[in-house]
Amino acid sequence: MKCCTQCGVLKPLDGFWLDRGKPRAECKQCHRQRNKEWWRQDYKKHPEKYKAQVKRYKEKHPAKVSARMKSWRDKNTEHRAKSIHDWREKNVDHVRAHRDTRRVSKLRSSASWRNKFIIQEAYALARLRTKVMGFKWHVDHIVPLQSKRVCGLHVEHNLRVITARENMSKRNRVWPDM
Repeated sequence: MKCCTQCGVLKPLDGFWLDRGKPRAECKQCHRQRNKEWWRQDYKKHPEKYKAQVKRYKEKHPAKVSARMKSWRDKNTEHRAKSIHDWREKNVDHVRAHRDTRRVSKLRSSASWRNKFIIQEAYALARLRTKVMGFKWHVDHIVPLQSKRVCGLHVEHNLRVITARENMSKRNRVWPDM
């Protein structure tokens, strides 16, 4: 048994790190805690150094990293689901823009030259108007994406923010210069 110099608790010798065959003055628990605190302080001073170190490790050991991440995901499914749910609630306009972009790409009506920022802004504007005015607003495709006569593209020039009632009533039967 030995007394730790940091916490002052009497512990068995296997609770201490060995230094050249002799137990150190502080126990393993106190040593780990001190290293964590030092690492946090050093990380705050030089975050780019540690980020580069992590990046190098990930590049050097991709199989270990992916295995560790997979085991963490398997153990923390509820935590992961909750964090994804919280992010989606905070970023509704991103989720809607992504959902519509995916739907559009399935229809093959998405252009590679579209401005994704303006499209996301349209969805953010619709959400903001809904919140401020108290009734639903939709992002509408001026020329419908799917119709018997014409098919438009999912690009910023073909989008507008209109009331949900107006959007639902027009469906895909009405467009400019029809």
